[in-house]
Amino acid sequence: MQSLGDSLQGRPFAVLAVNVGEGARVARDFGEKMALRFPILLDRDMKTTRAWSARVLPASFVIGPDGKVAYSYLGAIDWNAPQVKTALERLMPR
Repeated sequence: MQSLGDSLQGRPFAVLAVNVGEGARVARDFGEKMALRFPILLDRDMKTTRAWSARVLPASFVIGPDGKVAYSYLGAIDWNAPQVKTALERLMPR
């Protein structure tokens, strides 16, 4: 995700991770271990997870400028795959 965010820098795109059911220390330690430079939302009570119907983890969501889910993928995804970047670029305003 970090690599994808870096490759789309300057475009109308941002990466946000959601940590489900854990505390700030666990999320921070994970972010430091993985050298993440994007924010991590703490979803301790799982409200966000339920709102987005994330029944499988990992789950990925692309939120459009209108605040609605424009794309979702349940399960692991290769964020460096060219087809993923192309699909995301198609969702961006021109």
